[in-house]
Amino acid sequence: MWLHLSATQHAAPNWQNSGWLRPRPDEGLIPVSLLAYTPQVLRSTGRWLLAAASTVSKGVKLTLLLTLELGMFPLAAGLWLDICALPLTSTSIEQRSELFAKTPFMAGFMHWALGLGFLLGFTFMVCVVREVLRPGALPFLKDPTNPERNPIREMLQEPLLRQLGRVLQSWVVHAGKSAVGLENVGVCL
Repeated sequence: MWLHLSATQHAAPNWQNSGWLRPRPDEGLIPVSLLAYTPQVLRSTGRWLLAAASTVSKGVKLTLLLTLELGMFPLAAGLWLDICALPLTSTSIEQRSELFAKTPFMAGFMHWALGLGFLLGFTFMVCVVREVLRPGALPFLKDPTNPERNPIREMLQEPLLRQLGRVLQSWVVHAGKSAVGLENVGVCL
């Protein structure tokens, strides 16, 4: 509690044993204990601010990665599938851009759902192949049925650049796979 004394107050306090420095008549009081503990207060406040900044940065990192992997990645995969399938559907880029101009949210949701279905179908195919092959045959692919795997913890512990590199690598693999697969379907038809 801060006590502010002005020159017009009528009672003079006992300054010898009170723990307060005697102020000038136009200033307030300064507690001696605050001056003694200032380094500890600053260190603990600094630690608290660093912990808060670390928590906020982890939340921002997790939000960014989840938005990329669950939002933007399926949308990009759906758009890429649509572009690769244009010769099969006898449509043009102009017709697709008109669709986006007329109903952007519906077209975006349609492409997101298409991409998510494609990615989930590929994940299901990997699970079936893992059941047929011997254990450990595909070490470069993560097992989605592994109960010890915690993707949220992996996102929080690994550096952001490594995570972004994995997202980019996944995009290249899925884009190549969809382009080759749809081209083969087009040739067969």
